[in-house]
Amino acid sequence: MKTQLHRTYLIPLFATLLFIIPPAVFAYDTITIASFNPRIFGTTKAEKPAILQEIASIIRRFDIVAVQKIRDKSETAPKELLTAVNADGSYHYDMLIGPRLGRTSSKEQYAFFYRTSSVVPIGSTTIWQDTSDKFEREPFFAMLMTAQSNTYDRMAETISMQEDWTGIWNVLRFDEDPSFEAKGLKALDNSDHYPAWASFYVDRDTD
Repeated sequence: MKTQLHRTYLIPLFATLLFIIPPAVFAYDTITIASFNPRIFGTTKAEKPAILQEIASIIRRFDIVAVQKIRDKSETAPKELLTAVNADGSYHYDMLIGPRLGRTSSKEQYAFFYRTSSVVPIGSTTIWQDTSDKFEREPFFAMLMTAQSNTYDRMAETISMQEDWTGIWNVLRFDEDPSFEAKGLKALDNSDHYPAWASFYVDRDTD
């Protein structure tokens, strides 16, 4: 079984995201990170349901989305967007948002929208200390870590099992089967855990 060491990634989006990935089990999962500029997102766009829902649907395609160009004095538009992102109930998202920045009266904010089942924030967000005044709006820093480190159901293998393992594994998300919801069931009706499984060869054992 391959073991992935802790890695920290510095991602230069409009802001900066420090990302920590813990060891994976059996194979490497993936995580999707995007940067999105919705072109002056404020109350005007938030008050247009079709536009708001379209922006929300884009965010739901990714685990983490760095959103820039948030321009709203009332600071209510980002909250409305978060509500819209969570409206369909497929995944739950939360938001890390920075202060309003800018040298002029035109202030903007940066925000990270993140899927809570995939990542969790670590520590506090910070703003780049731009002592030389090189930025119109200073970069916004956030640190997040994959949520696979809080899992309870794990499978482990011995070295001698490596020749038997097909390399195939997964988690059975039984509540995502179309027939599950049709039966009127909820995930917690079955369990608060998903079955973890792996596939092994039966004719390759040499020990």
